Amino acid sequence: MLDSVVMGEYARHERTEGRVGDPGTGLPTPPGSDPSPVAHDAPPLPAHDAPPLPTGYAVRRPTRDDFDEVVALLIAADLALVGDTDWSPMELGYHWRRPRFSLERDAWVVEPDGGGIAAYAWSYNDEPEGQPTGYFGLHPEHRDPALARHLLTLIQRRAGEQLASRTWGEPAVGAWFLEEDELKRALYESAGYTQVRVFERMVVAAADVRELDETPAGIEMRPIRRPDDEHAVHDCVEEAFTDHFRYAPLPFDEFWAPFDDTPAEDQVWLVACDGPEIVGVALGLSLERYGYVDLLAVRRPWRGRHIGLALLVATLVRLRDLGHGRLTLGVDATNPTGAAHLYRRAGMSVRQRVLYFEKPMP
Repeated sequence: MLDSVVMGEYARHERTEGRVGDPGTGLPTPPGSDPSPVAHDAPPLPAHDAPPLPTGYAVRRPTRDDFDEVVALLIAADLALVGDTDWSPMELGYHWRRPRFSLERDAWVVEPDGGGIAAYAWSYNDEPEGQPTGYFGLHPEHRDPALARHLLTLIQRRAGEQLASRTWGEPAVGAWFLEEDELKRALYESAGYTQVRVFERMVVAAADVRELDETPAGIEMRPIRRPDDEHAVHDCVEEAFTDHFRYAPLPFDEFWAPFDDTPAEDQVWLVACDGPEIVGVALGLSLERYGYVDLLAVRRPWRGRHIGLALLVATLVRLRDLGHGRLTLGVDATNPTGAAHLYRRAGMSVRQRVLYFEKPMP
């Protein structure tokens, strides 16, 4: 059993939660402080090639004043579909604060004639110089396939612009959605997308978390010491991810920037040390509705020694002790390191499945 390198991979691609600015609201930075560079961006393309919007709708770029309505829409969409959601102000706040993300270039909202927001969409290059991923959410009262087709065309056009800066991988655009969303599945399949990955959202009740009787021999687990450990932690995570799906190197500053915007009391960092050397890393985040294991990684030479399991359980215990009744994470179900099996050993079970589809681009 390979219990070495473990991480909620789709978190790294689309759901690294809890990394936001204002600890009270999760709102993005004020107007005028958009960190998104414009290098390599092509000018916006005209909208004449998009399928027409259904009658009674208008599309525009979102503003920060739309934040609360967009959060409410995304929550309502998930609740109507599966009765549960991971969206929150903290989650959307992180998305809007990502390096190089711009509301003016990368996102859209759709307004119905009666007011409010019927849909929200984005296309974002989540990894530096890599492949973009698109997403859209439809309010339960506005699940119109024609509206979805229009948004998908906008996403794909923006993805084509973002691919101009690609330095790795094949030119393609990705999309992720809940397995139960038949409207999206039909739309993506008709547009030439194919399923390439399945991600699982796993959960365990805090009362069911059991501490291990012993830790791996010769390994010390301790809290992170910032800033002294920062470079070693970054190196450990990058090494652990080299064989993971859609891996792309994440520069040191970009790795740490989101955590600098998250209250320290909401971060549970643990490192595993073999003597003075950091060989494993775990991060838990204290979010609004649950504790979330955001990161878990073990370097290659130290795999197979149960370090990943020890870090995972210790992180779950600390999140439980912060008062969370439900503990969750995301994992690539086909991770070659055996991550999903490891999570099950820790008592976790599948709560939801997220499908990742992809389409080659010219």
